[in-house]
Order: sequence, then C-alpha cells, then structure tokens
Amino acid sequence: MVEGARLEIAYPVLSRVVGSNPTRSASLFISQASVSMPRPAPAMINNPTLQDLERARKVVASLVEFTEANKVIRVGDPLFLGVLADYRYSFEGEDDLLHLTVERLDSGPLSVEEAQQVCGYVLPDLAPGVIWVKPGTVSQHFYLAHDELLRQI
Repeated sequence: MVEGARLEIAYPVLSRVVGSNPTRSASLFISQASVSMPRPAPAMINNPTLQDLERARKVVASLVEFTEANKVIRVGDPLFLGVLADYRYSFEGEDDLLHLTVERLDSGPLSVEEAQQVCGYVLPDLAPGVIWVKPGTVSQHFYLAHDELLRQI
C-alpha cells in the first residue's frame, strides 16, 4: 500500500511501538487520526552543554557497571538521572530490561521525536532498531535489553 510506505518514511520513529509489556510484543500502533493530522516539528536539541554530555556518559557507565554486576537499577536513583537541555531523563531496570523515561523540565507535552533526540545523545552507541518506544503525551518511554546495552557500548 503506497500510503503505508509513505507513513513508514514520515514516521520512522513509530515503527517499533510496544504494549505495556515490551518483552512480549512490538507492534505498530498508529491511529487514523495521527496519520491524517499534521504533526508539529519537534524542538531540536542544539549544542548540548559539555556538562550535560559528561553526565550522560557517567549515567551510561553506571548502567553498564550495574548491568554487568546484575544489580537492580532503581527508579529515582541519582546515579541514573540526568538533564539534557530542556529535558530530564531517568533509567530503571531489573532482570533483562532497561527502561528510559524522558520528560520536559517544564512538564509540557513531549513528542516521540523530541525524546528520541535525548535518547540519541544519552545512548549514542546503540542502534535505534534495538530500542522499543512506548509513546505518551507528557513523557516518552524507551526499552532495551540489558544484553544490547553491553553488546553495543
């Protein structure tokens, strides 16, 4: 279907969307309304500070350390929190799955595309194809397997 191909090109960010349990399935979920309505252009993260990027490197180093030691990465643990430009991100995880949450500092609406930019700065060595996304309106949620983190970092 030509329209479906156009959709895939226009919205590649939504090609990996998961339900409430990302380890069970990854399926395409796009409502007809989201296809026919134009989306605003995402805000761009320009020139993140060196401090923000250094913090992201420290967060990832802590993720790798905890993952290799098979330790639980707890919600709200300061080791796994950071700020990048106008966005806040945090990790949590146990067993074999990491969860990255991205939100705006002003608690305003957040597009998947904006959050993916944050994800790209925080996890620059990970291929986008190994990260699932569960879209929201005020926060965006990304999931990846621990072994993918260790394999690609």
